[in-house]
Amino acid sequence: AASGGADDPERGANAGARAERPRRDLDKACRRAGCVPGPDGACKRPPGWLATKIVGVGWKKTGTTSLQAAFRALGLEPECQCSSLRQLDAFKATQDSAFSWNVTLVAEAKARYPAAKFVLTWRDPAAWNASIAHWTTSVKPWAFERYARFMGDGVPGSAAFLAAYSRHSELVRTLFRDEPDRLLVLNVEDDGAADAMRRL
Repeated sequence: AASGGADDPERGANAGARAERPRRDLDKACRRAGCVPGPDGACKRPPGWLATKIVGVGWKKTGTTSLQAAFRALGLEPECQCSSLRQLDAFKATQDSAFSWNVTLVAEAKARYPAAKFVLTWRDPAAWNASIAHWTTSVKPWAFERYARFMGDGVPGSAAFLAAYSRHSELVRTLFRDEPDRLLVLNVEDDGAADAMRRL
């Protein structure tokens, strides 16, 4: 009989493990933040404490790992690499993952969380293009096709891929033209990056 069908126990176990991962991440983040998650998965904190969120919307290799470190240093926890609004509902901050390339999702988050702030991490386009080309050929070659699919145009390191990066940044900036105080454009290599995060 063919394996991998709906009744395949191994497949079912893997799906269950994937479903449990966000909950485990939330449990650990809550404990770091000094609270204990309740039976429904929500942290026992005062009502509305999750209303103010920080959402990283910069593309991969623009300083997203540094942004995550900043979240933790500033006490913005629990945080995760959220892939949907439903998941983000339970977290105070997110970076990378779906919000780094899906501008439609960013627009939905802007509307859903009116008190949220957004951080567009940014690097010099040429330096970023060289970095991601190296990342997808030498460090994580298995991510090559996935990155190309996320970006929607071109091969990592190509001119078309670079244009897609610039287009993403411009779309995010345009999205916040009506509320510029909700978007911080951040180059993590700048001397004032840490102070800019604190002000936000």
